[in-house]
Amino acid sequence: MTRLSKLLKNKVIFNGILLAIVLILISIISLIFFKTGKASLTIIVGEQKRTFEGPIFKNMSLLEAVQAAALGGNFDISFSKNELGQVEFSKIDGGQVSNKKTWHFFLNGRPVDASRSDRIYLKPDDKVEAKYE
Repeated sequence: MTRLSKLLKNKVIFNGILLAIVLILISIISLIFFKTGKASLTIIVGEQKRTFEGPIFKNMSLLEAVQAAALGGNFDISFSKNELGQVEFSKIDGGQVSNKKTWHFFLNGRPVDASRSDRIYLKPDDKVEAKYE
């Protein structure tokens, strides 16, 4: 083996090891700072129930989870923020707010204030229910 071929072989091995290290570091960083686990969202309108499960990311709010489910589930969502900065849902998956019915949210079985859905952050394995009643 010539000196040049040994040098090229060592360079290829070195570059391969360097690439593997960089890929491992990128994976670790993305797990730490971005993806944190999975959560589920169940939307209940009358007798109809739809459940979505997907990845959550660090500091992902309940509102962002509903928006992600709307994109993935191909349904409409409509909300606004009032003068106090509180979220007001007017429609989720066919459930339109009226004088008789509105949206109620539950996080792991406990009621949460829908108006704060942009400030309620999900954790891995959280279960969210949105009930139109």
